Amino acid sequence: SGNVDFMDDSCAAMVGYDMIAVEHGEGIYPPEALWADPHIDEAAGWMQRVASDSVLAADLGRAARARMQSQMSMADTGRMMAEIARLQPMTATTRRG
Repeated sequence: SGNVDFMDDSCAAMVGYDMIAVEHGEGIYPPEALWADPHIDEAAGWMQRVASDSVLAADLGRAARARMQSQMSMADTGRMMAEIARLQPMTATTRRG
């Protein structure tokens, strides 16, 4: 998922998964879509570890905060997008998306 753009084992309790077919086109997903089915036992294990180990919880929290603070802000992202838009001339193709 998109959250792994911001997370890894250094700042999060990552959980394994299996890619499975979406059944019956659930929600907005078409019938041929795949999604990650998390390993529930692994997730539960992480929840127990974090709940019982305050040092681990604090370490992960500090690492996650540092990771997020190192990312571009929404304002930075907007300025970068505006700059890209100024550099890229609009054509009939780019206007259609």
